[in-house]
Amino acid sequence: MMDSSSEETKTKSTGLLSWILRFFIMLMIPLLLVVGSARIIMTPTFLAFEYNRPNFSPDRYGMSQYDRLNYGPYGVLYIINNEPIEYLGDLELPVELCYPPDDRPCPAFNSQELSHMHDVQVVAQALFTFALWGGLITLIVMVFLARNVNLFALRLALLQGSILTIGLIIAIILIAITAWDTFFSGFHSLFFEDGTWQFFYSDTLIRLYPEQFWFDASLAVGILTTNGALILLGIGLRLPSRL
Repeated sequence: MMDSSSEETKTKSTGLLSWILRFFIMLMIPLLLVVGSARIIMTPTFLAFEYNRPNFSPDRYGMSQYDRLNYGPYGVLYIINNEPIEYLGDLELPVELCYPPDDRPCPAFNSQELSHMHDVQVVAQALFTFALWGGLITLIVMVFLARNVNLFALRLALLQGSILTIGLIIAIILIAITAWDTFFSGFHSLFFEDGTWQFFYSDTLIRLYPEQFWFDASLAVGILTTNGALILLGIGLRLPSRL
């Protein structure tokens, strides 16, 4: 028969384990939801939606909606399919779309643009891999918490992670709306070296993916992430509210 001191020690150990697992889940929820939401919109479908929006930023150097629909998906597919850099490096623009004007087809992307796209691909693929394995581990932790600790602990983890996510997204959206330039620069500075991600308006990356596109994409990620957090919040509220 277990004495009171052994029971107390076991209770403390279980409580510490529960706290560690709940803290892990709480931190992983916003990370997984953001990366997952970004992956959802990182598709030619979202590009087409943007290009077909009324009053979407026109290209001052002559790219039509049709041209953007034709060339825009190359950048997205290069990233998500982990294509070699030649996938973009061998792409050419017809004479009428080249800037400065030329009498022959020109490379779609210059060396700085190709270097940046390579950096973006590396970061994106690392985040996708993190989300895949992180999501699997988080799911395993959730199942362990529910079966070997209690459902109340899982409820707390889901509620805390969801509330943390919603709070962060609200703060980020407010910053993005009120200080977009600061937000955009700060975001890029987290992943890329200064001077590697600034381009001229005449560069193909800006012509295909103007600032409005990134603003809309950021809002879309925020909305999807918030919806995901609300779903998890609803699931958490349906779990037992006491030990």
